[in-house]
Formats: sequence, structure tokens, C-alpha cells
Amino acid sequence: MEKRQLTLCLDVLRCPNSCRHCYQETGGGHYKLSLADIRRIVERLKGEAESAGVDLTVWPDGKEPMAHPEYFEIMAYLDDMFHMGKARGVVTNGWSIARDPNFLVRLREYNQKLERIQLTLTDLEDAHDRFVGRRGAFRDLEIAAKRILAEGLKITWVYVAHGDNIDRLPAMSVWTHSRGFVAGDQSECVFLVKPQGRGRYLRRLRLGDLEHLPKRFRDMVLAGATWGHMEGLKTEKDIVEAILHDALPTGCCCEESCYNSKASSLVLECEYNGDVYPPCHEDHPAFLLGNINRDSLETILDRYTRDAIPALHARRVLGLKELAVRHGRRDCDELHHGCSICRTLVNRHLGLEPHGELAWTRDSPAIQGKSDKPAGSGDA
Repeated sequence: MEKRQLTLCLDVLRCPNSCRHCYQETGGGHYKLSLADIRRIVERLKGEAESAGVDLTVWPDGKEPMAHPEYFEIMAYLDDMFHMGKARGVVTNGWSIARDPNFLVRLREYNQKLERIQLTLTDLEDAHDRFVGRRGAFRDLEIAAKRILAEGLKITWVYVAHGDNIDRLPAMSVWTHSRGFVAGDQSECVFLVKPQGRGRYLRRLRLGDLEHLPKRFRDMVLAGATWGHMEGLKTEKDIVEAILHDALPTGCCCEESCYNSKASSLVLECEYNGDVYPPCHEDHPAFLLGNINRDSLETILDRYTRDAIPALHARRVLGLKELAVRHGRRDCDELHHGCSICRTLVNRHLGLEPHGELAWTRDSPAIQGKSDKPAGSGDA
């Protein structure tokens, strides 16, 4: 019988930023697990994984693991232990790239498949620094972008959008374009702040907030909105209103393994102090599964599959049904999981292929006359 895959995301370092939209409740403070700490954890867990009947992989987390002073040594060790594949893209806030002129050279030596790096912009100049909670963060981002392009890599810019900065979205794009930081396909996108962690204290977007945006930016916002989980909404306007107002009311944008105890692969998150939670645990912090310093891996997995997954699944189904009722569909029994829910529903509503390209991210005649356009949806 093939072993079940288990990925343990190990929190190795506190992110140097303290962003106001972060899904983590707390920011600031300093901690890091050393390479010796990680070796000790891995060596113990590999032995326990055998008796638990899982094929274990440990992945460095901490929201900005590249800022760890032993990052490359940690990655080399974990790669040797678990034969991890190399990704074509990575996500960073630019901290290490801005501080070490040789960081990207070492990163490309370690990962020869690397093609693209994702950077996040929340505002401009001092406003960005205030939002991420660190003076000089905007300057670091600009330095990092210049060095990334100098190395022949591409950048994907993610613009953070919420109710208080949506009017500045065009200015953020103008800045990246004016600096020559945008090139190639899919180099800009929008991330909608979700009401979880610190993000729930920010004002949520409303449909009226999009009214005065140029069409290109409205489309970017709506494309970002498809990361929500909705079902049973009747029109495009219903969908957009639900996404902007509710924005993941039931939490968690992870894969099926979050809610299926029989899934072939599972993901767990481990805090720097050893506490283990289900993935995206900021959405459901009550589900502490144990601590790797005192509980066996087998015990933690049993609590996850026997107790946490059924409870999380029930909570999610209830939340989706409540959302469907609020938006006019009381007979919504067909509930889906995964990030494709909105994409599937919108395309079905517009008469397109259920899993095809999202219609409202391009100029599609299918939109004309087949759906209720959002307010202000004419060309700018």
C-alpha cells in the first residue's frame, strides 16, 4: 500500500515585516530556529513517520524564510533529506535581496529553474512602510526589484487591495511601470485583503469602491476575487457582492486535504515552539493538534484526521450554506471545495466552459447581455 504524503510546514523565522493585512494575528518580535534545531526536529520526525505510515517532507515556513541567515544551508539540508523539487517562482518581501548583493546569485546557483520572483506592494513610499510596519521597506522593495531584473529574472507584482487604498491601485501600477519593473504576461495581479488575522481590522471593499476605477483595474480586482469560496449565487453582481463583502467567511483556501481525512496527502503547520495546527490555522486557531516536542507524530495525525478534519468540514459546509441562503439560493446542496469555485460558477453562468479562462479578466462578448455587470463596468 502506498504511503500517505505528509508535508510539515515548519515556522523557522519571524517575518521582519508586520503587515496590517497579514493573516497572522501577531507581528513583530524575533525568533528563529537554527539549522541545528531543524536537524534535531527532522531526525526525530523521520523515525516517527515510519511508524505512523506516512512519507514525510519538512518545508521551511515563517512567511519570509529567505531572511534566515542560514537559509541556503537549511534548504540544502532539507533537499538532501527529502529530495524536494525546485520551484520556478518564489515569493519574498525583498528583505534579503536588498541587503545582500550576492543573494540572488546564490539563489540561482541553488535553484537553476528559477524564473520569476513575486513582490508585494501595499501602497507608495511612506504609506507602504507604515502598512507593512517597517521603515525602509519601500526602499528595499525598489532595490530588490532592480536586482531581480538585473539578474534576468521576471517579477510578478501583487497589489494589496482593501477599502482604504483601492483608489491608489492605479498609482501603484503606474509606479511599477514607470520604473520598468513590469514586463511579460501575468506580471500584475491584485490580492484582496481577507477578514482574518490582522486583515479583519481593515475596511472591506464594497462594489461601489470599484465604480471610479479604470476598467483594467476593475478586472484585476475581480480576478483577485475569484480566490473566494462561494456557491449558489445567481448573477455576476451577486457573486462580486458576496466576494467583496464576505471574502472567505468560512476560512481556508487550501486543497481538499484540509477537509478529507482519506486524502492521499496531508499538510500540517508547526509553529517555532513546536505547536502543530491544521493548514491555514489562523482561520481556526482552536484546533491545536499537539506539540512535536512532547507528542508523537502518530498522535498528532490521529487528532487531525479523527477530530479536526470532520469538524472543519462541517463548519465549512455550514458557512457555505449560510452564504448561499443570504444570496438567494436556498436549495444549494451542491457544495464544492478548492479555489476554482467562483471560476466554475461564473463561467457556468456566462455559458462558457466550466473550468476555462475566467470571462471577466478579458474583453469577452459572453459578458454582454448574459450577466449583470458590476457598477461602473464601462470602459474607462
